[in-house]
Amino acid sequence: MIIQEIIKSLLKFKKVNNILELRKIQNSITNLIPNWNLKDQILKPIVQGGMGIGVSASRLAGHVAKEGALGTISSVDLRHHHPDLLKESMIDLNKENIDRINLIALDREIKKAITISEGNGGIAVNIMKAVTEYPSYVRQSCISGADAIVMGAGLPFCTPAYAEYDLKKPDGISALFTICKIATAIINAP
Repeated sequence: MIIQEIIKSLLKFKKVNNILELRKIQNSITNLIPNWNLKDQILKPIVQGGMGIGVSASRLAGHVAKEGALGTISSVDLRHHHPDLLKESMIDLNKENIDRINLIALDREIKKAITISEGNGGIAVNIMKAVTEYPSYVRQSCISGADAIVMGAGLPFCTPAYAEYDLKKPDGISALFTICKIATAIINAP
């Protein structure tokens, strides 16, 4: 029944004539889906997806969280948001240096998003399993204060182990999400 109501509300979007009508439709959809808990926060039923290569960075994720939802930072190549780090990465193009710089950028982006959120909502980091350095990104996200890890582009069987030391802290990562097709998960399960 809830799904039918959401579909009806979404179909009305095509006929919206003004912002007040749009806000009314948004509120009716939001009221149909229950809030959820993450740590000690009650979050709105909205999760901003991680969009790679700097689209989902601290500003977007922080403002989504400030409104009481879950904002997501994409972990891929955030150094482009930091002129000093971008300049430093151009001096030494070896992979180890670029990986190190990207971890610094990830740390800055998570901390900036947390500041923007003013203690509201939650901050997640989207990390692709296919990226060679994903264990480092998981650890850095935990250390930098992210509330959740969203893992895509592969099956994250090892992710809990990479975050385990932080899961034991009362203020550590509180959620690990995965994005996968159920058939892929069944075929590749250990």
